[in-house]
Amino acid sequence: MTPRSGQGYLGLMPAPDVGEKLGKYRLLEVVGEGGMASVYRATDEDLGREVAVKVLHPHLEKREDARRRFRREAMTIARISHPNIVSIYDYSGDDAEASFIVTQFIRGPHLGKLHADSGPFPAELAAAIARQVAEGLMVAHSAGIVHRDVKPENILVPSDGVLKIADFGIVHITDTQDMTVTGQILGSPYYMSPEHVLGKGLDARADVFSFGSLLFFLVTGKLAFEGPNPHAVLKRICEGEVVQPERLAPAAGRAMSDIILSCLEKDPACRPPDLAPVARALDAYLAAAGVGDPVAEVARFLGGPDAYRRDAVPRTVSALLGSAGSLREEGRMTEAMDALNRVLCLDPGNREAMARVSETVQAGSRRRLATRLGVLLCAIALVVAGVVGVPRVLAAFGLGRPGSGGETAPDAGAPIARGAAADAGSDPGDAPPGPVASMDPPDAGTVDVLLKPNVIKALKKLPEATAAGSGAKATVKFVPIPKTVVVWVDGKKLGDYFNHQTAELTVGKHTILFEPEDPDCCEPAEWEVVVLPAAADGRIQAIGQRLSLKPATLLVSSDKPAKILIDGKEAGHAGKPLTIPMEGDPVRKVTVTVSAEGYAPVTIQVKLQAGKSSSPPAVKLEPAA
Repeated sequence: MTPRSGQGYLGLMPAPDVGEKLGKYRLLEVVGEGGMASVYRATDEDLGREVAVKVLHPHLEKREDARRRFRREAMTIARISHPNIVSIYDYSGDDAEASFIVTQFIRGPHLGKLHADSGPFPAELAAAIARQVAEGLMVAHSAGIVHRDVKPENILVPSDGVLKIADFGIVHITDTQDMTVTGQILGSPYYMSPEHVLGKGLDARADVFSFGSLLFFLVTGKLAFEGPNPHAVLKRICEGEVVQPERLAPAAGRAMSDIILSCLEKDPACRPPDLAPVARALDAYLAAAGVGDPVAEVARFLGGPDAYRRDAVPRTVSALLGSAGSLREEGRMTEAMDALNRVLCLDPGNREAMARVSETVQAGSRRRLATRLGVLLCAIALVVAGVVGVPRVLAAFGLGRPGSGGETAPDAGAPIARGAAADAGSDPGDAPPGPVASMDPPDAGTVDVLLKPNVIKALKKLPEATAAGSGAKATVKFVPIPKTVVVWVDGKKLGDYFNHQTAELTVGKHTILFEPEDPDCCEPAEWEVVVLPAAADGRIQAIGQRLSLKPATLLVSSDKPAKILIDGKEAGHAGKPLTIPMEGDPVRKVTVTVSAEGYAPVTIQVKLQAGKSSSPPAVKLEPAA
């Protein structure tokens, strides 16, 4: 390092300034700051090339654990060489006054900034990005290296579209002792695996989980696990609570949702053992959308995001229609319908997709379709979650997902589709959302057939789709949540649900209305459903919907001005009515905390009811000890 005038805090050399040299490297500008090091754009004056120099913060130079981590990062990068991993050029050495690592300099933003600047990514672009990340991680895993901090900020995006994985500072090397820092969580909490959070042993499956969180973000634009603070985020990761990606990004389709959710299994044993099967699934997903080269796809986007988005829809729609035809010919009806669903999400008026959907609806009366097909079609306003837990990844890609208990609670107001166990005594409250025409089988081993709003819209425009069943009748079962409703069909009142759990309706379109017996609790639910011809195997079509719960009102009084927290989240102030959204259950208990500066907080339990007001006794605050 070039000599400096004076010394820094506690007698340490201060961080190098722009313009100084570290060895043969001239520092040109600071391009990044982290908790452990600063990153400079620099010039190798011997070779005349641009490089990145990562310099350990001066206050960490005297800490042996920090220097060891820094050295191990250099050694780790040196062990692997791949186009999707940043290459290392030099290391300062253990005895240098300033510890630094020299790598190739990547011109371009990190993935997080690109996403923030460019807006939501189309699903094909997200898959193309993820495919490259998977490639780089697989190389690292084959060398026994677990990255442990896979997140958008550690993925660099140069203009040529060849993504680079960076920051191997907290890697776990499977054949050496793990390095930890007492009292610290190393890595971004939003992308950590449950086993990482719990301090358990790590292998490639930890990166698989983080990869799933990354892909969730790229596809939906939202974090897979969110919370008011890092502790809440880590808790949700450990609990395995995740929203179905397809609900947030219906145009991405079921296949993408399956890929993501297979990676986000809470139990490592239920995840893919590495990213190889995930990469194969992404290859198939891209191929179905007409994308053959992930690098070229990313480069095309970087060349002009607006033009990319403008051209992507017709290109993707054309490819998906072709894929749907091929898949149907091969008898892969689930995948064919998923492709058609994506077309209708991208282009709701596409008549070719409508025609193919109507053909499949007609075929739904055949036993072959009824026993093989589980179709999830997108809803623009209301999107479905899986029938029993999270969906399974296509078996053809080896992404089987044994039962993991990773079910996601349905949202209030979302319609529901009954699962295969409807006659097995299960509570309809366990059913996930989805406007419905599901065939209820006599046993739990048969897959449901679900029709979503896109199909209903298509059938409205193509009424001939149900002409084959004109005049025929079929028995249907009503499945409201809650059950305390009055059932109406085509404007005619049948009566209360408990006396009219089934009905015989003509095949075709009908308007169903569930009217709550307690109008203060819920909103009525009215929607259109297609009644299918009676199934040859005796399966009964279940028609259901979850009514939208009205919010509860809570008024908490206090003898002092105070904040009100509900289940740990700030909700308002004492003395002012609070509107509390109700989700899932019309009655629930909440923990209410009354908090004011200088006073000991008071916590009480309050029962809330949808559409009702609750006013617990006034709270008296005592000065804090």
